[in-house]
Amino acid sequence: MKSKLFTITFLIIAINSQAQNPIGIGLKGGYGSFSQDYQFKQPPGTVFAAGPDDYSYNVYHFGAFSLIPLSKRFTFQPELLYSEKGSYIKSAPLANFQLHYIDLPLLMRINFGAFSIYSGPQFGFLAKAENGLGDDIKDGFKNTSISIVYGFQVDFGFGLIIGGRFDKGVSDISNVEEGDLFETKDGIKNQGVQAYIGWQLFKLNK
Repeated sequence: MKSKLFTITFLIIAINSQAQNPIGIGLKGGYGSFSQDYQFKQPPGTVFAAGPDDYSYNVYHFGAFSLIPLSKRFTFQPELLYSEKGSYIKSAPLANFQLHYIDLPLLMRINFGAFSIYSGPQFGFLAKAENGLGDDIKDGFKNTSISIVYGFQVDFGFGLIIGGRFDKGVSDISNVEEGDLFETKDGIKNQGVQAYIGWQLFKLNK
């Protein structure tokens, strides 16, 4: 009986908290730079390694986000993004990986007024993959990826948000055995930085 009473009390508090803290819905988009740590082999056995001048791949992302206040200090921020990732090696077009993902970051924010920091897992689903010649190379990569995201965000109060984040891949995205085509230290993983701007369109349950 006591446990049921506790559950009912908790639900009432949660509902009241939700009513006082409406859920925000918005759109966002931005620019970034991604890379992958590997060495690509090209006949007759020459190894093309990504160097400091041709390692990063400039990319974009866009999508929607939700702001779910849990308290004054904490906010849950799930997102649904279309993200471009990959790497660029100027001397080896076959090793230019242009990967397109549907990303689902699940972020927990700690708020300090208008400024916040956040972190959380991100699950990616591969939508398209091409090399520098435009060839379809999707079969060479796994359909899913996992990464850890952390960064900061500034909410200006009238709808505008800006922020930046680091996307650190923790899962090997390669779907082929290394040796004939490439060498890696620990598989191929996406990693990069992103800057973005967004707009909170409206709030629910206000």
